[in-house]
Amino acid sequence: MPRQPRHSMPAWLTLAILTAMVAAAAEVTIQIEPDPEGALIGPYPATANCHGLRRHSPNDPRWDQAMKELFEGNLLVILEKARPEPAADGSFWETEAIDTFVDRARSDWGVDALCFLPQWSIEGWDGKRAPPDDLFQAAAEAFLQLVGRYAPPGPRHITYWLCNDEWPCDGYGSDHPDEFAARYAWLVREAKKVNRDIKLGGPVNCWPNAGIQRALIEACPELDFIAWNLFTTMSAFTSTEKVFKATRSLGANVMASRQLSQDIRGRELPVMVTSYNLNGHAWDPPDDRLARPLGAVWNALALTTMLRAGVSSAVIYNVRALDCGLFGTSDSYAVSAGVLPPVSLSKVFNVRPAAHVQRFVARHFANLRTCRVRTQPTARDLEIFAGADAEGGIGLSFVNTGDEAITINIIAPEPPRRTELIPFQLPLHVLKCDEYGIAVGQ
Repeated sequence: MPRQPRHSMPAWLTLAILTAMVAAAAEVTIQIEPDPEGALIGPYPATANCHGLRRHSPNDPRWDQAMKELFEGNLLVILEKARPEPAADGSFWETEAIDTFVDRARSDWGVDALCFLPQWSIEGWDGKRAPPDDLFQAAAEAFLQLVGRYAPPGPRHITYWLCNDEWPCDGYGSDHPDEFAARYAWLVREAKKVNRDIKLGGPVNCWPNAGIQRALIEACPELDFIAWNLFTTMSAFTSTEKVFKATRSLGANVMASRQLSQDIRGRELPVMVTSYNLNGHAWDPPDDRLARPLGAVWNALALTTMLRAGVSSAVIYNVRALDCGLFGTSDSYAVSAGVLPPVSLSKVFNVRPAAHVQRFVARHFANLRTCRVRTQPTARDLEIFAGADAEGGIGLSFVNTGDEAITINIIAPEPPRRTELIPFQLPLHVLKCDEYGIAVGQ
């Protein structure tokens, strides 16, 4: 989803994430070479969705400050659920809450672009066979109401759209991909009748499914980007070792989606991961890893893996810190994780470690061009990603997923001096984290 660059880059940036520190350390040399032919990273590489707009619009200056820090100049995804039945005025949506949120996103938080990810259901449908036309048309009215209100040009215009969240997750999507794709394609075309300039993606299934994606790409030439959700585990009992191992599938699935559109269209469609996180069922039993520094290490691995695979936007679930989430008050998970003392939670505004990683990547990797990276010797447990801007500034992420500390030597080209008369001091921005804590430096 190409846009104009939104951040000026300092001359040097590095992101260092380590999972363990022990006495004996392996030594690895990383050589970074800017690549004029490298892939261009999009303007919104790391963002989040807001599930439930009322709880994402508190009257709290600390909230406004955190939202501005993370989303100024960034994309923000709206994840809102329709009413099962329309209200007396015929609306399926709490339009007042949506209007307020959109206005605050633009005026208070400086959001550059919005994406609407709606949730609406087909009442009376069993989710297994094709929905009857009358039920589908009645339910689709909810989506078309949204498009009619927020797709036209104006102060509340929303550019990016998905037709429905996790609609094809049951047997219906997998067993009847062509029928699903025909219905989704109809929704895309109806939306573009309102404003042909909006960008629509899909299929937004619960996990990447090549059969569903293929059917939709073939049935819908108007589709602008591929989108799907993927959570690494659905249980707090999954070991961290297994979670880290499974996280690499995020990148593999991004690459597979890009290749699929290349095979069908002859060109790649951007890939948005519309909801990702460590645990998609973090509330039962509670998974306090999401509130600990370990969650930041995991998020760095997930983002590094997806960036290297060419993701357009990685959208973490979600902003408000409840079970999943990045920041907010009443963070009971942070208390159970030992990150916060058991005090009056309504008075404490907690920013989880994973939010620092999300902010760093959003600010410092947007609009870079991928670099060539060589390591000597090869480090199996080290995940590396690097990009460079036109002025020689470099963004570097490295994540150690093993249990042995690694000493890293970095070889990178010296950025050119701005002038011969003014001394140039090389700035260094660092975010460092292990399973025990997180630190930011400059």
